[in-house]
Amino acid sequence: MNLKKTIEKLAAFEPTGGKFITIYLDTSANDNGQENFMPWLKNQFYEYGIQFESNEEKQRTYKEIQERVYNFLETEADKAANGIAVFAEAGGDFFESVQLDEPFPNNRF
Repeated sequence: MNLKKTIEKLAAFEPTGGKFITIYLDTSANDNGQENFMPWLKNQFYEYGIQFESNEEKQRTYKEIQERVYNFLETEADKAANGIAVFAEAGGDFFESVQLDEPFPNNRF
């Protein structure tokens, strides 16, 4: 992972009017060896998505980015990472992640 490149991409990003989602996750295992972030993340997506219920187009693009984040976490993310940050544009092509050995102190959406 090249953190400098990711920061440069974020700094160069030109907004297109779509929602930009930033997620910080503590993906480390708890005392029982289980990860706790996915139920929290699903709840955050649900609560945040309520605002799009009356707009079919925004709801569609939001669901697309939600699925992209889930797919990334399930199939591409390094299972050994203890902290993962995701930066994504709903309705756009921008999608970057940072995977760290250290966990984030709190999950943030």
